[in-house]
Amino acid sequence: MCNESFTNFTKVLDEFSSNSSLKINYDKCFVKRVGACRWLNTVFCENLPVIWTNDTISYLGIKIPNEMHDITNINFANKPNVIRDCLKPWEARKLSIMGKATILKCLAMPKLTYCFSVLPNPSEDFFHCVQNIFFEFLWEGKPDRIKRNVLINFYNEGGLQIPHVKTVCDSLKASWVKRFLLDSDKWFFLKKILSDKGGFYFFDCNIHYRDKVLTNIQDDFYRSVLEAWFLYKFRRPNCRSEYLAENIWFNSFITIDHNVVFMKSWFDKGVKTISDLCNNDDTFKDFENFCETFDINTDFVT
Repeated sequence: MCNESFTNFTKVLDEFSSNSSLKINYDKCFVKRVGACRWLNTVFCENLPVIWTNDTISYLGIKIPNEMHDITNINFANKPNVIRDCLKPWEARKLSIMGKATILKCLAMPKLTYCFSVLPNPSEDFFHCVQNIFFEFLWEGKPDRIKRNVLINFYNEGGLQIPHVKTVCDSLKASWVKRFLLDSDKWFFLKKILSDKGGFYFFDCNIHYRDKVLTNIQDDFYRSVLEAWFLYKFRRPNCRSEYLAENIWFNSFITIDHNVVFMKSWFDKGVKTISDLCNNDDTFKDFENFCETFDINTDFVT
């Protein structure tokens, strides 16, 4: 960015301020140098009281480092201490176990919700650490008196709905899928990731969340979203109708050399579920009938 373009940028901001009565507070603004400029001490518009920096900045509560692959670690590193500080004033109070459960749900868990929603998942060690902090608070540092997998259940199942940190994180990640599907035109980068996977049809597939089709996705955030979605979505068919409705493509139960299958030419012709391969009596179509039905030109070996 040159001095002229930065000057024009600030003029646009000032013009917007005069028309909307929403004025930017330059005294509290940081300008972060990125790319090749991060190693320089370049300053444009020296009359503006902004702070120029090459270091980590904070935007909407999220710390943005120089190296984006560090964004998860740098934002979650101090969260266990934040939660301990949040719970500490309540440790001296004689609360019932239900009162402590309320504190965990209403005060401690919200400290993590925003970061879980907008950042890639932290490590498994982080989830274990925070979960242990919750139960240490619940039992005042003493051994658990009730199994943890009981306490996290619903009330009608004998639990207290103690937050299960990993599940809360996964549910927040999976909720992004609804936003993708309701307004798919905005998600250009996601469409690029799914371009060779049938587009948004991919969300209807039955993939195990640890399948390498997902683990090979380079973007950490979108990989976290898709893993959370398929952790919820993946299931084993149990009856005839479910077997017939199974998607053929990207199905962890239908593999070749342990790899899920996707043939785009067949997909484009309308071959999507097992029922598409079957006759009305649920027997498989013969080769000629199948090719004629879907106008597919292929050999028997394929």
